[in-house]
Amino acid sequence: MKKSLIAILLALAMALPMTGCSSSAKSTPTPAPADTSAPADTTPVDEGTTAPEGYPDGPISMLVGYTAGGGSDLAMRTFDEFLSPLIGEPLTVSNLPGGGATVAVAQLQNSKADGQTIGLVTLSTQSVSPYSLDLPYTIEDFEYLGAFGAYTYALLVPADSPYQDFDDLLEATKSAPVQVSYTSNLHEMLARKIIAATEADLDTVYYSSTSDAITDLLGGFIPVALGDIASYSSYVTSGQLRVLASCSDDRWPVAEDVPTLVEMGYEGAAMSSYLGLAVPKGTDPAIVSYLSDLVYQVASDPTFQDRLFEVTKLQSLAYTGEEIKAIFEQVYDEAAEIYGPID
Repeated sequence: MKKSLIAILLALAMALPMTGCSSSAKSTPTPAPADTSAPADTTPVDEGTTAPEGYPDGPISMLVGYTAGGGSDLAMRTFDEFLSPLIGEPLTVSNLPGGGATVAVAQLQNSKADGQTIGLVTLSTQSVSPYSLDLPYTIEDFEYLGAFGAYTYALLVPADSPYQDFDDLLEATKSAPVQVSYTSNLHEMLARKIIAATEADLDTVYYSSTSDAITDLLGGFIPVALGDIASYSSYVTSGQLRVLASCSDDRWPVAEDVPTLVEMGYEGAAMSSYLGLAVPKGTDPAIVSYLSDLVYQVASDPTFQDRLFEVTKLQSLAYTGEEIKAIFEQVYDEAAEIYGPID
Protein backbone atom coordinates (compact mmCIF):
# COMPACT_ATOMS: atom_id res chain seq x y z
CA MET A 1 0.00 0.00 0.00
CA LYS A 2 2.81 2.42 0.96
CA LYS A 3 4.68 1.69 -2.23
CA SER A 4 1.52 2.16 -4.34
CA LEU A 5 0.77 5.49 -2.67
CA ILE A 6 4.32 6.71 -3.22
CA ALA A 7 4.15 5.62 -6.85
CA ILE A 8 0.90 7.59 -7.35
CA LEU A 9 2.40 10.70 -5.75
CA LEU A 10 5.53 10.38 -7.88
CA ALA A 11 3.45 10.02 -11.02
CA LEU A 12 1.52 13.20 -10.15
CA ALA A 13 4.76 15.05 -9.42
CA MET A 14 6.21 14.00 -12.77
CA ALA A 15 3.14 14.81 -14.84
CA LEU A 16 3.75 18.54 -15.12
CA PRO A 17 7.55 18.60 -15.49
CA MET A 18 7.50 15.85 -18.13
CA THR A 19 4.89 17.50 -20.36
CA GLY A 20 6.36 18.20 -23.77
CA CYS A 21 9.90 17.06 -23.03
CA SER A 22 10.95 16.79 -26.68
CA SER A 23 13.77 18.93 -28.04
CA SER A 24 11.28 21.69 -28.82
CA ALA A 25 10.12 21.99 -25.21
CA LYS A 26 11.35 24.98 -23.22
CA SER A 27 11.97 24.80 -19.49
CA THR A 28 12.55 27.84 -17.34
CA PRO A 29 15.90 27.55 -15.57
CA THR A 30 16.13 28.43 -11.92
CA PRO A 31 18.31 31.53 -11.49
CA ALA A 32 21.71 30.73 -10.03
CA PRO A 33 22.32 31.86 -6.46
CA ALA A 34 24.30 35.06 -6.18
CA ASP A 35 28.03 34.40 -6.53
CA THR A 36 30.53 37.20 -6.09
CA SER A 37 33.60 35.03 -6.59
CA ALA A 38 35.94 35.34 -9.51
CA PRO A 39 35.11 33.35 -12.66
CA ALA A 40 36.53 29.86 -12.80
CA ASP A 41 39.91 29.35 -14.44
CA THR A 42 39.35 26.56 -16.91
CA THR A 43 41.87 24.28 -18.53
CA PRO A 44 42.01 24.35 -22.35
CA VAL A 45 40.41 21.41 -24.12
CA ASP A 46 42.84 18.51 -24.50
CA GLU A 47 44.21 18.06 -27.98
CA GLY A 48 42.19 15.49 -29.83
CA THR A 49 38.92 16.32 -28.02
CA THR A 50 36.87 17.46 -30.98
CA ALA A 51 33.12 18.01 -31.01
CA PRO A 52 31.12 15.91 -33.49
CA GLU A 53 29.94 17.89 -36.51
CA GLY A 54 26.86 19.97 -35.71
CA TYR A 55 27.13 19.48 -31.94
CA PRO A 56 26.16 21.20 -29.80
CA ASP A 57 23.17 22.82 -31.46
CA GLY A 58 22.62 25.68 -29.01
CA PRO A 59 22.50 25.87 -25.21
CA ILE A 60 22.55 22.61 -23.24
CA SER A 61 20.00 21.94 -20.51
CA MET A 62 21.30 20.49 -17.23
CA LEU A 63 18.56 18.76 -15.21
CA VAL A 64 19.01 18.79 -11.43
CA GLY A 65 16.49 17.04 -9.19
CA TYR A 66 17.26 19.23 -6.17
CA THR A 67 16.26 22.73 -5.10
CA ALA A 68 18.33 25.76 -6.05
CA GLY A 69 20.96 26.70 -3.50
CA GLY A 70 21.38 23.22 -2.04
CA GLY A 71 24.63 21.26 -2.07
CA SER A 72 23.90 19.26 -5.23
CA ASP A 73 22.64 22.31 -7.10
CA LEU A 74 25.72 24.35 -6.16
CA ALA A 75 27.97 21.44 -7.12
CA MET A 76 26.31 21.23 -10.54
CA ARG A 77 26.58 24.98 -11.11
CA THR A 78 30.24 24.91 -10.07
CA PHE A 79 30.91 22.09 -12.53
CA ASP A 80 29.11 24.03 -15.25
CA GLU A 81 31.41 27.03 -14.70
CA PHE A 82 34.26 24.86 -15.95
CA LEU A 83 32.42 22.77 -18.55
CA SER A 84 30.61 25.54 -20.43
CA PRO A 85 33.75 27.26 -21.83
CA LEU A 86 35.03 23.91 -23.09
CA ILE A 87 31.80 23.12 -24.93
CA GLY A 88 31.42 26.67 -26.19
CA GLU A 89 27.74 26.94 -25.31
CA PRO A 90 25.90 28.06 -22.16
CA LEU A 91 24.71 25.33 -19.80
CA THR A 92 21.30 26.11 -18.34
CA VAL A 93 20.49 24.49 -14.99
CA SER A 94 16.83 23.51 -14.60
CA ASN A 95 15.86 22.49 -11.06
CA LEU A 96 13.13 19.82 -11.00
CA PRO A 97 12.88 18.63 -7.39
CA GLY A 98 10.47 15.87 -6.45
CA GLY A 99 10.34 12.15 -5.84
CA GLY A 100 13.73 12.16 -4.12
CA ALA A 101 15.30 13.70 -7.26
CA THR A 102 13.82 10.97 -9.48
CA VAL A 103 11.46 13.38 -11.28
CA ALA A 104 14.41 15.03 -13.02
CA VAL A 105 15.94 11.65 -13.92
CA ALA A 106 12.62 10.48 -15.37
CA GLN A 107 12.48 13.63 -17.50
CA LEU A 108 16.05 12.97 -18.63
CA GLN A 109 15.03 9.49 -19.73
CA ASN A 110 12.23 10.98 -21.85
CA SER A 111 14.34 13.77 -23.33
CA LYS A 112 15.47 13.64 -26.93
CA ALA A 113 18.70 11.62 -27.23
CA ASP A 114 20.66 14.38 -28.96
CA GLY A 115 23.11 15.39 -26.25
CA GLN A 116 21.32 18.69 -25.64
CA THR A 117 20.01 17.50 -22.27
CA ILE A 118 22.31 16.21 -19.52
CA GLY A 119 21.12 15.08 -16.10
CA LEU A 120 22.57 14.76 -12.61
CA VAL A 121 22.31 11.16 -11.37
CA THR A 122 23.22 9.77 -7.95
CA LEU A 123 23.29 6.54 -5.98
CA SER A 124 19.91 7.47 -4.58
CA THR A 125 18.18 7.99 -7.94
CA GLN A 126 19.80 5.06 -9.73
CA SER A 127 20.45 2.40 -7.08
CA VAL A 128 18.29 2.89 -3.97
CA SER A 129 15.06 4.66 -4.97
CA PRO A 130 13.96 1.74 -7.19
CA TYR A 131 13.33 -0.21 -3.94
CA SER A 132 10.93 2.38 -2.53
CA LEU A 133 9.39 3.96 -5.64
CA ASP A 134 7.77 2.53 -8.75
CA LEU A 135 10.08 4.26 -11.23
CA PRO A 136 9.71 4.42 -15.02
CA TYR A 137 13.45 3.96 -15.61
CA THR A 138 16.32 1.61 -14.78
CA ILE A 139 20.09 2.00 -14.66
CA GLU A 140 20.24 0.71 -18.24
CA ASP A 141 18.15 3.59 -19.65
CA PHE A 142 21.08 6.02 -19.74
CA GLU A 143 24.54 6.58 -21.14
CA TYR A 144 26.85 7.62 -18.29
CA LEU A 145 29.39 10.38 -18.87
CA GLY A 146 31.29 10.15 -15.57
CA ALA A 147 31.23 11.47 -12.01
CA PHE A 148 32.90 14.48 -10.40
CA GLY A 149 32.04 14.60 -6.70
CA ALA A 150 30.78 12.71 -3.68
CA TYR A 151 28.80 13.29 -0.52
CA THR A 152 30.42 11.76 2.54
CA TYR A 153 28.52 10.96 5.73
CA ALA A 154 29.09 10.94 9.47
CA LEU A 155 27.38 10.37 12.81
CA LEU A 156 27.13 13.71 14.60
CA VAL A 157 26.11 14.92 18.07
CA PRO A 158 25.72 18.32 19.75
CA ALA A 159 28.87 19.75 21.30
CA ASP A 160 27.59 19.04 24.83
CA SER A 161 26.58 15.43 24.10
CA PRO A 162 27.63 12.82 26.67
CA TYR A 163 28.88 10.70 23.76
CA GLN A 164 32.51 11.72 23.30
CA ASP A 165 33.21 9.11 20.64
CA PHE A 166 31.57 6.21 18.84
CA ASP A 167 32.47 3.77 21.60
CA ASP A 168 30.41 5.86 24.05
CA LEU A 169 27.43 5.71 21.69
CA LEU A 170 27.83 1.98 21.14
CA GLU A 171 27.99 1.35 24.88
CA ALA A 172 24.83 3.42 25.45
CA THR A 173 22.87 1.34 22.93
CA LYS A 174 23.53 -1.77 25.01
CA SER A 175 21.15 -0.37 27.65
CA ALA A 176 18.49 1.15 25.39
CA PRO A 177 18.03 2.11 21.73
CA VAL A 178 19.43 5.52 20.76
CA GLN A 179 17.59 7.60 18.18
CA VAL A 180 19.44 8.77 15.09
CA SER A 181 17.93 11.04 12.44
CA TYR A 182 18.25 10.54 8.68
CA THR A 183 16.85 12.41 5.70
CA SER A 184 16.95 10.15 2.64
CA ASN A 185 16.57 6.55 1.53
CA LEU A 186 20.34 6.40 0.99
CA HIS A 187 20.85 7.43 4.62
CA GLU A 188 18.45 4.67 5.65
CA MET A 189 20.45 2.10 3.70
CA LEU A 190 23.67 3.36 5.27
CA ALA A 191 22.10 3.24 8.74
CA ARG A 192 21.17 -0.40 8.18
CA LYS A 193 24.75 -1.15 7.12
CA ILE A 194 26.07 0.57 10.25
CA ILE A 195 23.68 -1.35 12.50
CA ALA A 196 24.62 -4.65 10.86
CA ALA A 197 28.36 -3.99 11.11
CA THR A 198 28.50 -2.54 14.65
CA GLU A 199 25.47 -4.22 16.27
CA ALA A 200 24.53 -0.81 17.68
CA ASP A 201 20.86 -0.59 18.72
CA LEU A 202 19.94 2.55 16.77
CA ASP A 203 16.35 3.70 16.35
CA THR A 204 16.26 5.55 13.00
CA VAL A 205 13.95 8.55 12.74
CA TYR A 206 13.11 9.95 9.29
CA TYR A 207 13.10 13.72 8.68
CA SER A 208 11.80 15.10 5.39
CA SER A 209 13.83 18.28 5.88
CA THR A 210 17.55 18.47 6.62
CA SER A 211 17.10 21.88 8.25
CA ASP A 212 14.53 20.39 10.64
CA ALA A 213 16.88 17.53 11.47
CA ILE A 214 19.68 19.97 12.25
CA THR A 215 17.37 22.16 14.36
CA ASP A 216 16.23 19.19 16.44
CA LEU A 217 19.80 17.96 16.85
CA LEU A 218 21.01 21.36 18.04
CA GLY A 219 17.96 21.69 20.28
CA GLY A 220 18.53 18.35 21.95
CA PHE A 221 15.30 16.80 20.67
CA ILE A 222 17.23 13.98 19.01
CA PRO A 223 20.67 12.84 20.25
CA VAL A 224 22.42 11.73 17.06
CA ALA A 225 22.21 12.53 13.35
CA LEU A 226 23.42 10.72 10.27
CA GLY A 227 24.32 13.64 8.04
CA ASP A 228 26.22 14.72 4.96
CA ILE A 229 29.23 16.99 4.87
CA ALA A 230 27.61 19.70 2.73
CA SER A 231 24.79 20.23 5.24
CA TYR A 232 26.56 19.69 8.56
CA SER A 233 30.20 20.73 8.15
CA SER A 234 29.67 24.41 9.00
CA TYR A 235 28.18 23.41 12.36
CA VAL A 236 31.22 21.24 13.05
CA THR A 237 33.57 24.08 12.12
CA SER A 238 31.68 26.49 14.39
CA GLY A 239 31.90 24.05 17.32
CA GLN A 240 28.15 23.48 17.62
CA LEU A 241 28.37 19.83 16.54
CA ARG A 242 30.94 17.06 16.89
CA VAL A 243 31.68 14.13 14.60
CA LEU A 244 31.59 10.73 16.34
CA ALA A 245 32.68 8.77 13.27
CA SER A 246 32.92 9.13 9.53
CA CYS A 247 30.59 6.70 7.76
CA SER A 248 32.36 6.92 4.40
CA ASP A 249 35.75 5.70 3.23
CA ASP A 250 37.50 8.97 4.09
CA ARG A 251 37.67 11.15 7.18
CA TRP A 252 35.88 14.48 7.08
CA PRO A 253 38.31 17.36 6.33
CA VAL A 254 36.61 19.40 9.08
CA ALA A 255 37.23 16.59 11.62
CA GLU A 256 40.44 14.94 10.46
CA ASP A 257 41.21 13.56 13.92
CA VAL A 258 38.02 11.47 13.95
CA PRO A 259 38.44 8.03 12.33
CA THR A 260 36.04 6.27 10.02
CA LEU A 261 33.98 3.31 11.19
CA VAL A 262 35.98 1.14 8.79
CA GLU A 263 39.20 2.31 10.44
CA MET A 264 37.66 1.25 13.75
CA GLY A 265 37.27 -2.26 12.36
CA TYR A 266 33.63 -2.18 11.25
CA GLU A 267 33.88 -3.46 7.69
CA GLY A 268 30.94 -2.56 5.48
CA ALA A 269 29.88 0.43 7.59
CA ALA A 270 30.63 2.97 4.86
CA MET A 271 28.93 4.61 1.92
CA SER A 272 29.24 7.76 -0.17
CA SER A 273 26.86 9.22 -2.72
CA TYR A 274 28.32 10.13 -6.09
CA LEU A 275 27.39 13.01 -8.36
CA GLY A 276 27.29 11.57 -11.86
CA LEU A 277 26.19 12.85 -15.24
CA ALA A 278 24.18 11.01 -17.87
CA VAL A 279 22.33 11.40 -21.16
CA PRO A 280 19.42 9.35 -22.51
CA LYS A 281 20.05 5.90 -23.94
CA GLY A 282 20.47 6.04 -27.70
CA THR A 283 22.55 9.23 -27.79
CA ASP A 284 25.09 9.24 -30.64
CA PRO A 285 28.22 7.41 -29.38
CA ALA A 286 30.39 10.21 -30.80
CA ILE A 287 28.54 12.76 -28.63
CA VAL A 288 28.77 10.47 -25.59
CA SER A 289 32.51 10.03 -26.12
CA TYR A 290 33.06 13.77 -26.58
CA LEU A 291 31.09 14.72 -23.47
CA SER A 292 32.71 11.95 -21.44
CA ASP A 293 36.16 13.25 -22.31
CA LEU A 294 35.21 16.78 -21.23
CA VAL A 295 33.55 15.61 -18.01
CA TYR A 296 36.64 13.64 -17.04
CA GLN A 297 38.89 16.58 -17.95
CA VAL A 298 36.97 18.98 -15.70
CA ALA A 299 36.66 16.45 -12.87
CA SER A 300 40.45 15.90 -12.97
CA ASP A 301 41.29 19.61 -12.94
CA PRO A 302 42.86 20.58 -9.56
CA THR A 303 41.44 24.10 -9.90
CA PHE A 304 37.93 22.71 -10.23
CA GLN A 305 38.51 20.32 -7.33
CA ASP A 306 39.60 23.17 -5.07
CA ARG A 307 36.62 25.24 -6.17
CA LEU A 308 34.18 22.39 -5.53
CA PHE A 309 35.45 21.96 -1.98
CA GLU A 310 35.41 25.71 -1.38
CA VAL A 311 31.76 26.02 -2.46
CA THR A 312 30.26 22.76 -1.17
CA LYS A 313 32.83 20.90 1.01
CA LEU A 314 32.16 17.88 -1.21
CA GLN A 315 34.86 15.36 -2.02
CA SER A 316 36.12 15.66 -5.59
CA LEU A 317 36.82 12.65 -7.79
CA ALA A 318 37.10 11.73 -11.44
CA TYR A 319 35.27 8.59 -12.58
CA THR A 320 34.60 7.52 -16.14
CA GLY A 321 31.12 6.64 -17.31
CA GLU A 322 31.91 2.93 -17.11
CA GLU A 323 33.22 3.30 -13.56
CA ILE A 324 30.23 5.18 -12.18
CA LYS A 325 27.79 2.81 -13.88
CA ALA A 326 29.57 -0.15 -12.27
CA ILE A 327 29.22 1.54 -8.86
CA PHE A 328 25.51 2.15 -9.44
CA GLU A 329 25.04 -1.51 -10.36
CA GLN A 330 27.02 -2.73 -7.35
CA VAL A 331 25.02 -0.66 -4.86
CA TYR A 332 21.78 -1.67 -6.58
CA ASP A 333 22.67 -5.30 -5.90
CA GLU A 334 23.62 -4.47 -2.30
CA ALA A 335 20.26 -2.77 -1.80
CA ALA A 336 18.50 -5.94 -2.93
CA GLU A 337 20.17 -7.80 -0.07
CA ILE A 338 18.82 -5.21 2.39
CA TYR A 339 15.34 -4.49 1.04
CA GLY A 340 14.67 -7.69 -0.88
CA PRO A 341 14.28 -8.09 -4.65
CA ILE A 342 11.96 -5.75 -6.54
CA ASP A 343 8.67 -7.38 -7.50
